[in-house]
Amino acid sequence: MRVFWMLQATGWGLWLLDQLLWIVFDLVLQKQMPEMFSADALLFMAGVPILAGLLLRPHLQPSERSARLGALDFSLLLLWWLYLYVFYVICWQYVSPDQAHYDINYDLLDAGEALVIASVLGVFWYRASGQWRKFYGYFLGAVLFNSAAFYLLNRELHKGVYYTGSWYDLPYSASFAAFTLVALAGQGLSSTTETATDETYASWIARLAMMAVLSLPVMGGFALLGHNIPASVARFRVLVTLGTMFAMAFLIFFKHYRLNEELKRTNNVLQEASLTDPLTGLRNRRYFLETIEGDVSHALRSYADNRDQRTRDLVFYLIDADNFKEVNDRYGHDVGDRVLVEMSRRISSAIRHSDVFGAVGR
Repeated sequence: MRVFWMLQATGWGLWLLDQLLWIVFDLVLQKQMPEMFSADALLFMAGVPILAGLLLRPHLQPSERSARLGALDFSLLLLWWLYLYVFYVICWQYVSPDQAHYDINYDLLDAGEALVIASVLGVFWYRASGQWRKFYGYFLGAVLFNSAAFYLLNRELHKGVYYTGSWYDLPYSASFAAFTLVALAGQGLSSTTETATDETYASWIARLAMMAVLSLPVMGGFALLGHNIPASVARFRVLVTLGTMFAMAFLIFFKHYRLNEELKRTNNVLQEASLTDPLTGLRNRRYFLETIEGDVSHALRSYADNRDQRTRDLVFYLIDADNFKEVNDRYGHDVGDRVLVEMSRRISSAIRHSDVFGAVGR
């Protein structure tokens, strides 16, 4: 929940910063905002942390595994989204300035971002319940309101008829104020007790991340084979694609490393469970059968090499609880289990740490 709200605050803060720059140009400098201004990226980048926070599914309590591995898939998707902005917009802003291409690509990416956020919110609104459903409903309404207001203002801006203080500023400003309702609706929300164990969602995100990775060579080939773009733009896009591929390869390597570590931990847990008696926590018959041959071989080598007589012997103590069946018959198996646990605790406290105490008769 903390990460979710931090990401939302970051997105809304970027929106606020962009609006403050507009105010500085309009009221302080009394100049028109440049056509291809670097601050335009703030308006687009604001959606990135907002979407990242939503993909965490804050209404569900994440499992430890999904929190670890899902973050890497999210990182791949967000890196790919930033790559698209650099690939389609930045090149026409700095490498080969072209107002027409800049406006078209920026508007398409911005509309795509708003559509993705609205779609995610719509799905979550449909599946959530109670206060979370109300919260997602407010959030979806604010996003749609903001997108519609931005479209109206941007359309008039391209026509050259927009001016500061026109009536288009009213719905646009109100759309940002609508996010105040989102924050108020989110007060007191906490993740439900339901754990996010939906493997379908995790695999869906992972597949999207892999599709994003596989799209990079296609984008690079598109840049190389494109005949209607300047050579400087093609070269820039190829370099950006190569850099993004390197960054994504590093994330994939790190993800595989985490998967291997998790597999190793799981195998160790399973191995330990297979060699341990679940009731007493002692080593079981399987442990005895797997280790006895090595212990005997070690003892035989010690005798053959005339090692220290105090450490070369292999000694067994067999302890049998006489008439234990009567305990189960008279007091029940629960009492019998507690007797076994207590016997194990007392004997374990009386042996050395180097000794092995096992329950081989159960």
